[in-house]
Amino acid sequence: MTDTPRKPPTVRAGERPSHSGRFARLQPIRRRLRRIADATPLTVRGAMLISLAALALWLYGFGSLDLLLFVVGVSGLALFATAAALVSGAALHLSKLTRTSSGEHPSFECGSLIRTEFKLPALAWCPLVQTSWSWADPRDVRVHPRLLGSFLYEEVIGQRRALRPALERRFEVRDPFGLSCVAWQATEPAEVMLLPDVGRLRQSSMIPSLSAADGSPNPSGSPEGDRMEIRPYVPGDSVRNIIWSWYAKTRQLVVRTRERSIDRSRRVVAYLIASEDDEAAAAAARVALEQGALGDRWSFGADGTSGFQDTVADAIRAIARSGSLDADVPCALRDFMRQVSAEGDVHCIVFASAAGGAWIQAALTVQREYPGGLSFVLGTDGITRTQREQLWQRLVLVESVEQGTPAESVGALVRLLSHAGSRVVIADRASGRYYAEGASQALGATA
Repeated sequence: MTDTPRKPPTVRAGERPSHSGRFARLQPIRRRLRRIADATPLTVRGAMLISLAALALWLYGFGSLDLLLFVVGVSGLALFATAAALVSGAALHLSKLTRTSSGEHPSFECGSLIRTEFKLPALAWCPLVQTSWSWADPRDVRVHPRLLGSFLYEEVIGQRRALRPALERRFEVRDPFGLSCVAWQATEPAEVMLLPDVGRLRQSSMIPSLSAADGSPNPSGSPEGDRMEIRPYVPGDSVRNIIWSWYAKTRQLVVRTRERSIDRSRRVVAYLIASEDDEAAAAAARVALEQGALGDRWSFGADGTSGFQDTVADAIRAIARSGSLDADVPCALRDFMRQVSAEGDVHCIVFASAAGGAWIQAALTVQREYPGGLSFVLGTDGITRTQREQLWQRLVLVESVEQGTPAESVGALVRLLSHAGSRVVIADRASGRYYAEGASQALGATA
């Protein structure tokens, strides 16, 4: 289980290097300039104050002997000197404390306020100094320092899953007037793992028919196929399996049971495609692993991790690692299918974003190579329907921002995958529901 190697950009013969390659060569210079600027306790506002104070002191204070502007110039320079001295001293003191590690960082779930073991002195004895910090790596984490006694305790809320070998924080010490600021970064060699927020998906069970979607009817098989057979209701049967339309006509309770079948696929595998807005898909994959919805013999893969995993712990680490990839990393579903299919026939459950992305073409290519071998679980945080508003409503009412995937894009993606021969399930993290019939049920629920 290793990270996917990043290939350096290649330049063909006679071709000019790309702008990304030029910027990559300038990165070390930019980092050095950034460190110099962070260590200099002078801000733009402070430079403006020094310029105006020096101008007032030199031209009018000494030149015209204007005592008022003389006092203003001296006061401005004294204010900046005091702020710079206090900020520099506080930054020197705090930087020594941030060099020590705060201990091991356990994994925590995004979307929840978590208090870590990191803390800093509040420096209440110096009211002209303000301390703040943020996470530079992983980036999608909000830091909320909480004052308890004489210390600032770190409380964080993760926004996106990640798996990083070290934690890097960026600290800033400034004065209340914004005249002086000193910043630095400190790295802790402790692994940080942020898990995707499962939302309400934990309250419902994953559809078990996905793992048996590639079965063939056989009387000697086990009841693990689709619900095709009908028999009379007996005490102990689930109420959800009762055919209520039949009861309304005949007043007889019958239930739909699973067809006896033999699963042609020797093994069920699953794969997570990393893309934008894929947190709901990652949450669905995590729930499927933790609830055992993939069956007894399974393998799991994800973008950013070579090979496949067969334990829940390693699979969840692969899910977290996929959130730390760059946006231009290609989908590796084809390589994963070639590797796992070498050991026999498999049926792959692909977890992907309902918003689509560049992975669609790669998935369709794999679907053509393995007909009927893919099922899709599309994760979303709700489905929004576009409603046409009147002119007076747009002028009077405040426009509300709806979170979720547009119904039109979800329907188009489901139809595209279904026409290619794949079964599609929509996992709605906002409501905690799975729609096995694809967009028809999902769009009907939002009407």
